[in-house]
Amino acid sequence: MRKIQVILFTALMIIAAGCTHNNGDIGPWFGIWYLERMEIDGVDDPDYDGDVILKFQGSVLETQVIDPYAYNFGRFASWSCDGNIMIINAAPDVTGVKGLISRLKLPEEDGLRLDVLSQTGKNATLRWVSPSGQTQTYFLRKHL
Repeated sequence: MRKIQVILFTALMIIAAGCTHNNGDIGPWFGIWYLERMEIDGVDDPDYDGDVILKFQGSVLETQVIDPYAYNFGRFASWSCDGNIMIINAAPDVTGVKGLISRLKLPEEDGLRLDVLSQTGKNATLRWVSPSGQTQTYFLRKHL
C-alpha cells in the first residue's frame, strides 16, 4: 500500500509541476507565430519565401526556417517586451545555437530593439529601423 501511495504522490507532483508556464502568465506572445511577409522600406521583400516561424515561450525566442524536406533549423535568443518595444538579445555564442536566422535580416546582437506596431493576439506587426534608416517590417500571424 505504501508503495502505491509513493507512486501516486510522485505522479501527482510531476503533473502539477508541468501545468504552469511562466508562473501561470503565458501572455499574448506565447506560442508559434508564422512570418507571413516582410517589407523593406515599404516594399515586400522578394527574397522572403514564407518559410519562417518564431516561437515565443517565457523569455526564450526560437527563430526557425521550415523547409519542404522537414529539416528544421532554429536559433535561440532571449527576449522581453515592454509596452511597444520588444528587446531581443541575440549575440551569437560559441555553440552556434544562439542568434537569429539570417532570413530575418536582423543584426545578431544583444539589445536589438523592435517596435511593436500592433499585437492583437492573432496578428502582430513588428518594425526595426537600421542605423542607416532602412525600415524592416514583419507581419506575423499566430499559428498555435
